[in-house]
Amino acid sequence: MNGPCIPKTTIDGKLVKKIEDQHTKEDFMRLLKNSKAMHILHCGLDANKHNRICACEATKEISDKLVVTYEGTS
Repeated sequence: MNGPCIPKTTIDGKLVKKIEDQHTKEDFMRLLKNSKAMHILHCGLDANKHNRICACEATKEISDKLVVTYEGTS
């Protein structure tokens, strides 16, 4: 619901993306869940719909794009 959980850390008072060596087990589990959800969405769409979402980097982006695309249709 809140978008992807990108592992971040604080360096010099700034929030920056963690490098892979700094990821915890929990970070890997969150990234794995996002990856699995994206795979399910990619596999469940036909070629035309897939082209609309292929550039998305997170499940939340895909979901938002599909909601906007098919809002108000049966």
